[in-house]
Amino acid sequence: KRAIEPFLKKDFCDEYLEKEIRAMTKKAIESLPGIMGVNNHQGSKATSDKRVMETVLREVKKNDLFFVDSKTISTSIARDMAREMGVKTARNDVFLDNSKDVEEIRAQVYKAIEMAEKNGSAIAICHARPATVAMWEKYANEFRKSGVKFVHVTEVLY
Repeated sequence: KRAIEPFLKKDFCDEYLEKEIRAMTKKAIESLPGIMGVNNHQGSKATSDKRVMETVLREVKKNDLFFVDSKTISTSIARDMAREMGVKTARNDVFLDNSKDVEEIRAQVYKAIEMAEKNGSAIAICHARPATVAMWEKYANEFRKSGVKFVHVTEVLY
């Protein structure tokens, strides 16, 4: 957690030099041995900043990781930059659990399913929160019966 904390600061983009961003990114990656990829959980300002994203994505590429843009802000350039730099990438389509209500989370899963049926795939992000876990426990079989195929994000990267 400590390796990631600097990325959560609101003034991250303005405050840090390229070498500091690179060092923090490297430290964050090294703090999670065996990872396959990364995404931005927060950091909307960072994903809209070309200088920051270029520095972060260079480290991501150097470590042969993928980058999923959580799309926490409409001005994000992260996915497009990752593609330009040759980093395997994708973008989140739906946040499942902005609500703590099990039925609202379930509705978001169906929204993701509709998007996948229309577009061929959809990426949905959720958290290990009590209501989210309860929703999956209660409705996982229902989703399986719907015919949708749930896959690891690595299967929809480009």
